[in-house]
Amino acid sequence: MTAQFPNNIHIDGKEYYLATNPLSSYLESKNITIEGYCTGCWDGYLSEWDIIDDKLYLVDVSPCFTDEEGERILTMDNLFPGQDKVFAEWYSGELLLKHGELLHYVHAGYESVYETHIRIKIEKGEVAEVSVEDNRNKVFKDSYF
Repeated sequence: MTAQFPNNIHIDGKEYYLATNPLSSYLESKNITIEGYCTGCWDGYLSEWDIIDDKLYLVDVSPCFTDEEGERILTMDNLFPGQDKVFAEWYSGELLLKHGELLHYVHAGYESVYETHIRIKIEKGEVAEVSVEDNRNKVFKDSYF
């Protein structure tokens, strides 16, 4: 397993690593699949998000690789033509944001631990609940796969 490139999310002018893929459920609902493979980008794309007035917006999508012709496989414009940002009303679930110093690196998925983890519960694109976890005083043991 390989650690994943993070998506990013902006809240009140701050940027956080987003260790969740809220676009995945939209792509699944539209039967959109991405052919190709990158060990650090299992989904084939990276996404940028904003939370504005307690609403989740998709603001950019960038592919991790191109097709055989060198074309970008998945972009914001081919998913949502002409839109700069899209309200993510399709998404309900938990966002996991990571911020601060990297305290414990795990070479798998989004398992690395940062100083602060913020969990945001989203219901139909709107913030329902927020909790903050301070990891600075935790003890970590190495995991083996």
